[in-house]
Amino acid sequence: MRLAARTGVLLLAVVLAACAARREGAAPPSPAPAVAGAGALAIDPQATELRVLVHRAGALAALGHNHVITSTSLDGRIDALPGGEYRFDLALPVGSFVVDPPGPRAEEGPDFAATVADDARDGTRTNLLGERVLDAARFPVIRLRGETLTAADGARSVALAVTVRDTTREFRVPVTIVPGERPLVRGELPLTHADLGLTPFSVMGGMLAVRDDLLVRFRVGVRPREG
Repeated sequence: MRLAARTGVLLLAVVLAACAARREGAAPPSPAPAVAGAGALAIDPQATELRVLVHRAGALAALGHNHVITSTSLDGRIDALPGGEYRFDLALPVGSFVVDPPGPRAEEGPDFAATVADDARDGTRTNLLGERVLDAARFPVIRLRGETLTAADGARSVALAVTVRDTTREFRVPVTIVPGERPLVRGELPLTHADLGLTPFSVMGGMLAVRDDLLVRFRVGVRPREG
């Protein structure tokens, strides 16, 4: 079980850091001007969470686990833009990642009902932060910069540049923005390993493997910045 947990998270860590990477070395979206007098906004930590789901596969899939990896420690600056959009420059400490917390696992339903032992969770997290994946000792923060966009038909999305380790990638993801005194941005993004230029991990001729598809879910709360 530990082998499957470790190998599954090696791929999952890349997704958590870079999500739907499309182009390496891309410049971040061009910033739009902030609304005059609007002031800076901030992340509401009580309403913010990033969650990534990955599934096991293969004839021996029962020997592995499905995984949920989360973080609630996103922080940085958000500015209000003309037309009700937002520009942001955020940081995600990689040390904030939590592997298989019981609450989120329970919320994700039967596919994540199995209990993951503490030693398997610890081993998975160690590999996640190790130099082969996120290399937290050298690159302790993932940077996220960009802005929200509204299409002519009213559809909302986020244009995002993600810097993980020393590489920047950019992509666009559909979102829902719940307005109010404390707006909430939420969405989800289904991916395949091919979206990241990867091949799903497998051993023993594919009898034990990581399923090709992944799912990233997120919600980001916004509040007035204090001071």
